[in-house]
Amino acid sequence: MSFKNASAPVSARTNVPLSADNAKPDRFILIDVVRRAASALQIGPPVNSTLDALLSCLPPKRTHDLVFASNATLVMRRNGISDRTLRRHLAVLVEAGLLNRIDSPNGKRYSKRDPSMGTVLRFGLDLAPLFAAFKHMCAIADEQAVSIARNAYLRTKLRVAIGRSVASLCDCDTAIAAQKALRRKLTSDELTEWLGKLQVAATIKEGTECKTASEVDEMSGSNGQNVRHQQNSIKELND
Repeated sequence: MSFKNASAPVSARTNVPLSADNAKPDRFILIDVVRRAASALQIGPPVNSTLDALLSCLPPKRTHDLVFASNATLVMRRNGISDRTLRRHLAVLVEAGLLNRIDSPNGKRYSKRDPSMGTVLRFGLDLAPLFAAFKHMCAIADEQAVSIARNAYLRTKLRVAIGRSVASLCDCDTAIAAQKALRRKLTSDELTEWLGKLQVAATIKEGTECKTASEVDEMSGSNGQNVRHQQNSIKELND
C-alpha cells in the first residue's frame, strides 16, 4: 500500500510514492480495525467510541502517544456519557492491552520538561500499546472476517437443508430442532454438527413422511368434499 504526498507545496512534492508503513496508522483506520476485531478483543461499540475520542485528542505531529485530556474533555467528546462509564471504558481498554495509565502524583494529566537536560516527564493515557499491536489486530480482524463469512455460509446451507428435509422424506424432529437452534448465535462447529445430523437423518429415516411444526391437523373428507361449518340463522318450518 502506498500513497503520494498531495498536501505538500508544489515545489516540495515528489513523484516517488511514499510507503504507508513509514508513518503511524490513521485514526480512522485504527478504529475500523478495532471494530472488526472487537469480538476477539471483547470490546463493544461504546468502548470503541471512547477509544476514538482518545485518538481524536492526539495531535497529528507528535513524539509520543499520550493523551493529556481530562475526563471532562473526554466526556464532552463522548457526547456526555457519565464519568463512571468513561472510567469503566478506560478499564476495559487497559485490560485488553490497548492502553496504559501513567498517573501523576496528584492524579492529573500533564507534562513537565527540564530545559537544561532536555528530558520530559509525561503523565496521561498512553496509547502506545494500541499502535504497537496494530499488525496483530489486523491479522485478528482478517480472521474474524473469514469466520463471519463462513458462519453466514453455513447458516444459509443449514436453512436450505432444513427446507429440503421438510419437503422430502426425513426426520421431522431433527429438522424442527435445527430450525429452533438457528434462533441462537451458533458457532461454525455447531452449524457443521447440525448439518451432519440432517444428512444422517435424511439417509436413515428415508421413507417416512415429514410434518412441519406449523402444519395443522388434517381435516376429514377428500378433495372433492367441503367440510365447512354450515349455519342458517333463519329457522325453517317443516310441514
